[in-house]
Amino acid sequence: MNKREFCRNFGNTKRFCAFLLCLCTLIFAFSRFGSSADDQSTPVRSDTTLTAICAMGGYTVKLDNASFLEGGRDDGSMLTDRVYTSVTAKSASAEVVGWMMVKGNEGKDSFSATVDIDFGYIASDVCRFYLRAFRNPTLNAEMPDEIKFYYSVDGKDYINLGNAKTRSDITVQNCAAIYEVALEQGVTAKYLRAVIESESEYAFWINEIGAAAYKETLYATKQSDGSIRDGNGVLYTVNGNTAAVTGYNAKPSRTVATKSSYDFNSDENDYVLGIGTGNAVKVITDFIGEGRINYSGVPNNVKYIVIHNTGTVEEETDAARYNRRMHTTPEETSWHYTVDDGIIYHSLADSAVGWHAGSGINYESIGIEICVNGAPKHSNGSFIFTGDKYEKWVNERFDKSLRNAAVLVAELLTRYGLKKDAVIQHYDSTEKNCPQWLRYKNGKYANDGTLWLRFIEYVGEYYEALNASSSDGDPTYANEICIPDYISVDGDVFPVTEIASDAFADNDSPFNTITVGNEVKSIASGAFDGNGELERVRFKSKNVFFTVKEDGSVIAADGTVVYDPTAYKSVAPMPKADCGLDIRELDGKYYIFCGKERYTLSQLANEYGADEFSARRLDGSTVGIDEIPGTGTVLSFDGVRIYLVLIGDVNGDALVGTHDYLLVKRTCLNTFYPLKRQSYAMRLRNADDISVYDYILLKRHIMGTFNIYG
Repeated sequence: MNKREFCRNFGNTKRFCAFLLCLCTLIFAFSRFGSSADDQSTPVRSDTTLTAICAMGGYTVKLDNASFLEGGRDDGSMLTDRVYTSVTAKSASAEVVGWMMVKGNEGKDSFSATVDIDFGYIASDVCRFYLRAFRNPTLNAEMPDEIKFYYSVDGKDYINLGNAKTRSDITVQNCAAIYEVALEQGVTAKYLRAVIESESEYAFWINEIGAAAYKETLYATKQSDGSIRDGNGVLYTVNGNTAAVTGYNAKPSRTVATKSSYDFNSDENDYVLGIGTGNAVKVITDFIGEGRINYSGVPNNVKYIVIHNTGTVEEETDAARYNRRMHTTPEETSWHYTVDDGIIYHSLADSAVGWHAGSGINYESIGIEICVNGAPKHSNGSFIFTGDKYEKWVNERFDKSLRNAAVLVAELLTRYGLKKDAVIQHYDSTEKNCPQWLRYKNGKYANDGTLWLRFIEYVGEYYEALNASSSDGDPTYANEICIPDYISVDGDVFPVTEIASDAFADNDSPFNTITVGNEVKSIASGAFDGNGELERVRFKSKNVFFTVKEDGSVIAADGTVVYDPTAYKSVAPMPKADCGLDIRELDGKYYIFCGKERYTLSQLANEYGADEFSARRLDGSTVGIDEIPGTGTVLSFDGVRIYLVLIGDVNGDALVGTHDYLLVKRTCLNTFYPLKRQSYAMRLRNADDISVYDYILLKRHIMGTFNIYG
């Protein structure tokens, strides 16, 4: 295909019901036998992406010898909103809108516009600066004669980055082009200035100016309680243009990470996706070079997955051939993945815009090309969509391509937190009949084509497989937590600049290492206080705000010690000689186990023999001396940290009730992943694991037909 062809887009009784419920629970729970609820896995990885860093930035426009065209006045947001406007009006009578249009004042030979953008924070490794312009002489729009980029840290002293260039063919009558300056070595900047100059009778039109940096970005999601959480369980708040780490929630996330641990934006390794779906497929990464005409250099804001199919049907029309085309084409045509019946080629990082959809959807989508290699056709060259020959090809060849593409789409939807309605046809972008083979139905083409419905069914199948709770009982805890440079939330990107006080304090978590991103400039002195599992805090090489000493301590630029590894080691309890408390050492921590006894805090301290004592619940609140602490309470007795476990009390309210029973049930069903202290409270048989028997015993205890305390 050429550029224009490609670039458009209840059972009968209660007893019987209870029997069925228990039976289902048994089935799920037996899968947990032999596995530990505290198994650890690798952390959810952040991806090195071309990240837009001025999407939230405010800006000002200053005109020199110029004025705005009617209908083209800047609205104060269009240049940094990442909403890219198509160069084609939707109808002959409609206007092309969404562009800032600047014309020279009468009698002036030259005119210009200066745009100053405030990122809202100091960004490092800024490596790309870009501007989008439009040409159509009939509409009095011509490309600027010169575009210069500057950057600054203080907003006063600006450094010239040189003239921007474009790889696009700007002789085309109706076209848009990206002008950019690309740096091998990124710079540190808070402000961007673009100066657009013209010596023409025509106006110039622009609708996007931006900067981007190669950054570690992790996708996070908003929870029902309003918090923001990434796949490792790290919690954030967003304040204006930046994000801060505020806490940790060990419950694994199933909606922001894929089964695969590959990097969608790395050209270093081939990988296998769809693991566990029954349709694992190999992906070969072979990214096009940044100097190619079909490499945009513009950060992608992924909201859609656009499906195409090739317009050629020969046997050699496979993923390898179309990947080679991406590397050799002289046209401004690019997409992200090519899929055939055996393999997938990944030719463009997800984080970069591809030229495939023929509209503004390019700037917020991933393009997938499905090969129709070997498709039958008539002797006159026309395509065959019916008959035995066609059905044989679909069932033996193309169905496998559809499945491979579907599992890729399921992985991408999972990765980017998108819903299944984000999968669209090229037709939805430009009304081009693509993907043609998927759109065919009963002698015509339609959005609900026969193979399109089959494909979407496959996507749903694999999506559910990737996002359903695991049946092996292994939570996705990580032994290393990575604080990324940026988090992406609902398509908006924020630098992570702060770790707040108590963010990782007293967490009942299995991770022992925290890696801090380059954008973190502030760590509160109490951020890691009391975390006995933590063994080291490390930083990426380019973070200049903190120093790690030989003993592992971390010193901030102002000399403050933000982490001292020697301060967090577990110390063995030293109770009085006749202490009657059941104190155990498990997994390097110390616990007090209580059965039917329910002590107030002062009674516990007296039995232990502590002169100085305090206690804090899981939510961080302080326990009063006459209050009864529940499971999960962190006790401080004479400076020694001990965790409290009340058998049967899972939720920590010091009672045994239906909430605890439901948590045990959900644990058996693998829809709840308990903290260690909670898991100990669930083990009513004092066994090494949690099983359906604990669930049944606790239920009977609540019903009054059994006493779990003997």
